[in-house]
Amino acid sequence: MSWFLKQKDRLTALHPDMSETMVHQSILRKCLGDLEKAIRGRCIEPFSTEDSIN
Repeated sequence: MSWFLKQKDRLTALHPDMSETMVHQSILRKCLGDLEKAIRGRCIEPFSTEDSIN
């Protein structure tokens, strides 16, 4: 999860006027291919897709 937070912090610092939706879209564009596989590959701790959505 730290990868996502780092990306969000980085984008927010570089573009303070960027909406939260645009930040999320920018992060999602970095995850090429299958989204769940990309997320699991960037997470250090065990990852549950259900937990991240809730």
